[in-house]
Amino acid sequence: MATPLDDEEQEPGLASGLFARSGLFGQRGLGAALSQPALPAKPAPDGYATVSLYPGEGLNRFGHVGISVNGDPTYGFEPTPGIGMLPIVNRELPEWLKAATQAGNLLPGEVDMISPETKAADQVRIPITAEEAAALRKYLLNNTGPNIYNLLGRNCSTFVGDALREAGLNGPSYPFNARPSSLLQGLHKLYDNQGASQP
Repeated sequence: MATPLDDEEQEPGLASGLFARSGLFGQRGLGAALSQPALPAKPAPDGYATVSLYPGEGLNRFGHVGISVNGDPTYGFEPTPGIGMLPIVNRELPEWLKAATQAGNLLPGEVDMISPETKAADQVRIPITAEEAAALRKYLLNNTGPNIYNLLGRNCSTFVGDALREAGLNGPSYPFNARPSSLLQGLHKLYDNQGASQP
């Protein structure tokens, strides 16, 4: 009795045609082909980076965003406390930062811990490896000193986006990461279907 593969006048069925080309069907049959091990899955994460969105307060109607690594405190980039949103020159600032703030729309800024009592309006958990966690922590440490803050181009959202990029993680790029809510929307699209979940 002829099988679809033996009968030259009959077209092979879909399954046998596909597996015949792959070399898996042949002598071992369809059952053996289907029982082949699947491609290796992405390794389980060593931890998570959590990006949190906080509601705006006072004149800040855009909100604030910060990042934490494996349950550490959440850190965000903001204007130096007490300065508000108006450019000023503080005598205690380094000379390069004084000059930058005199340009008009730049402020002295710093990385600061967000109080654990501040409730996040939204969060995205990003699976990370130990190496990515170390890179994120290094980025936070390297940016703790006085720095330049700019509401439109060097703010809390771009800071978090830069941290992710430095660690080799995906994230929306400027200008899509310039607003806290846009950053979170982009991260949800990237990570919600990859095993990351909201805590």
